[in-house]
Amino acid sequence: EKASNKKRFSITTVAGAKIQPYFDVPAPSSPNLYFFRVQGESIAGNLIRLWVLPRTAKGLERILGTLNTESLSSAILSTVAESTDIALPPSSTVEEPISVIITQEAYDALVAGFQGKSDEHLMELFLDRLAH
Repeated sequence: EKASNKKRFSITTVAGAKIQPYFDVPAPSSPNLYFFRVQGESIAGNLIRLWVLPRTAKGLERILGTLNTESLSSAILSTVAESTDIALPPSSTVEEPISVIITQEAYDALVAGFQGKSDEHLMELFLDRLAH
């Protein structure tokens, strides 16, 4: 809002109905602000959870045969080492994502090896590299 200089948002369904008319986003210093990180989520030990679109997961599984942590991490590490830049725009598809888990080492290599805008985009770039 220009008058108050507050960030004010509303949520509208695809059909155009407002779920909640407006809500204010708390300032970064507010104790009522909660931050949710859904990219590169560190879980137990040295494991990282990534959220990818079902079509990306299916493509990876088609090429690798599985999405288990060891196979996926190993494929990332070997592929990123030999990769070159790819110009692939991030997906704008709206699908419910699924989670995959890789090692911290594989996640670090993925981030360093590709110029992705999100975890999904990184995995799309990785999938494209695998496919070629």
